Amino acid sequence: MATDGVEHVLRVNARPESLEQVHELLAALWADDAMPTLDRMHFDTAVAEVAANIVEHATRGQDVTLVLRVSGWPDRVEARFEDDGAEAHVDLAAAAMPGSGDPDDLDAVLALAEDGRGLALARAAVDELVYEREGSTNRWFLVRRRSR
Repeated sequence: MATDGVEHVLRVNARPESLEQVHELLAALWADDAMPTLDRMHFDTAVAEVAANIVEHATRGQDVTLVLRVSGWPDRVEARFEDDGAEAHVDLAAAAMPGSGDPDDLDAVLALAEDGRGLALARAAVDELVYEREGSTNRWFLVRRRSR
């Protein structure tokens, strides 16, 4: 079983291809299989959505660091993303799932399905989701506590 303080670190360029490396890092984190499956799925979803958001909005080739930290294992798992890109203009309090739209308007339904749900999914999947800008650094912090 993993112990408190174990970290898995990934430094990549913000490109779509790097998302596979994020998934590989998550798989390495779960090698001990100490977290319940539902908690792992929620955490994976949140991390993947934030990573995709960073890749989508970052300057191509910009370096991004992802740290997955085992804290209070197996009761809590954390992720922290950091980059020195432009400030992300996000309102996590307003992040919500988009409405269903007119079911007969396929373009509208597809647009809603693809746009605007990532941060809402991430927020719903974890116990804490924080974005902060400190100096020239963007930081995302995610926490998932073990369900009881």
